[in-house]
Amino acid sequence: DWIDIQGRVRTDFNSTLAEQKNYASTSGLFADSKGRYIYNSNVTSQTYADILANVHKTFADNLVQLNANLGASVEDYRYRAELISGDLLGVPNLFTFANMNTNKGFAKTTYNDQTQAIFATAQVGFKNMVFLDGTFRADWNSALVNTDEMPTCYGSVGLSAILTDIFNIKSNWFSYAKLRGSYAEVGNPVMRFITIPTRYVTDGQPSKNTYGISDDFKAERTRSYEFGADVRLWQGKLNLSATYYHSMTYNQVFTPELPASFKYDTYYVNSGRVDNKGIELSVGLRQNIGPVEWTSDVIYSRNKNKIVEMLDATIDGQRFQSDQLSVGGTSGVQMWLTKGRSIGDIYVRGLKTDEHGFIWVSPTGSTVVPADVSGGLESMIYAGNINPSWTGSWRNEFSWNGLSLGFMFTARVGGVGVSLTEATLDSFGMSQRTADARDMGGALVNGQLLPAQSYYETIGGNGLDALGAYYTYSMTNIRLGELTVGYDIPVEKWQNVIKKLNVSFVGRNLAMLYCKAPFDPEVVSGAGNYSAGIDYFMMPSTRNLGFSVKVTF
Repeated sequence: DWIDIQGRVRTDFNSTLAEQKNYASTSGLFADSKGRYIYNSNVTSQTYADILANVHKTFADNLVQLNANLGASVEDYRYRAELISGDLLGVPNLFTFANMNTNKGFAKTTYNDQTQAIFATAQVGFKNMVFLDGTFRADWNSALVNTDEMPTCYGSVGLSAILTDIFNIKSNWFSYAKLRGSYAEVGNPVMRFITIPTRYVTDGQPSKNTYGISDDFKAERTRSYEFGADVRLWQGKLNLSATYYHSMTYNQVFTPELPASFKYDTYYVNSGRVDNKGIELSVGLRQNIGPVEWTSDVIYSRNKNKIVEMLDATIDGQRFQSDQLSVGGTSGVQMWLTKGRSIGDIYVRGLKTDEHGFIWVSPTGSTVVPADVSGGLESMIYAGNINPSWTGSWRNEFSWNGLSLGFMFTARVGGVGVSLTEATLDSFGMSQRTADARDMGGALVNGQLLPAQSYYETIGGNGLDALGAYYTYSMTNIRLGELTVGYDIPVEKWQNVIKKLNVSFVGRNLAMLYCKAPFDPEVVSGAGNYSAGIDYFMMPSTRNLGFSVKVTF
């Protein structure tokens, strides 16, 4: 009666076929004169299985409680994709393989990721007042094959104490108080294929292996600790919660530039350390206004990251060290990692200036030129960091006679972003600001008018070569994040069958109340660590409207 065992198996399968037909007369940038056909098929399958033993037992006349889980799992992910693309040959707009030029227009990608694991969790409680929690996990991940990091082991430990029970506090206003603290480690495997030497085949000929890994290659690891407190006042009418955390991430993957004399063109090594520190505060109010039940919650969070260490590794007896690393961008907007600074720092290029700090204008008084950035990072302008200074939300919910109304405002304060969309529109004279400049007789620079076309073509730079200093925006925004309206339909006539019936309307991301940026700061261009903060014709954010029906039997 104190142990149970369960097993689960779940499989998800997805097949997608995407066809793109560019008809004759399509721009030559995208298709030949007779058209172009792109056929993309991909199949994914993900299988997850685990077995879990759950233990619930008490000792010493219920003074000590034990809740534990012990299990094993396997997760298998398979992907297969085939891409066939080419310009059409003899017959315009006949989209078949036989009518395609598939020379070097065929690609096939397959991979299989698998993670096997054993894990355990346990909580020991004393008089339901003091609780000691612990976890352990060991992963065998296919991405770390051929390394000594098999398995990757990590765990956590936490201690919490309910002070009001320990000190037997009986108070009408001081209802509940708990202190908690924990330490945890987690391992994160690297991207697939790094640890598997691979020879690519091109035109039927295998090429040499161009990359290698260090002998002691490891999984990325994060160590973190957290402290917090929870307090309830006046029998739960006012709830307060505060948390402080500090995490340290080690063993990031670097690819230093190697001399031509090295065996490999690229070498993957572990190095670096990034720290994150932050606080999370919440205040909850539960208060009735006459017959209306009202709950209100305010949440505030703040996080700061710092790059403590950068590249410092030895490869074949030679030391490679760097305190700066470019992680992407354009000629006018770049993101750099710098020791002692933060992930997300953006640097931008401006216009050339004279010795007095004024924008340099040609002797003819008609043109400006970009600033010289041949000096690298030191010659660019620090625009700011893409991450917010803090985020927050305020949620309210009102209930009366089965009718409920809820709404939530969210805020992101601080952070900067660059819009290459605006730069592109300026460069081609398609924006309102260029129209205003033409109506005014030119763009105002140093108190004088310059030809609008040459000025905006220079700073707009066809978009990708834009001077980011003129397209940097604050990403502070406040929005109506959610609105819900619900009603509990009376079910007295069907009490024997239905216990509760609720219908509700749910809307999310309904309205932007304040935003200076010409794009939604919450939308990113990709899933990578450095995809945020740069807008280049991103899809606009969506407003979601829906209905739900909940039936309780």
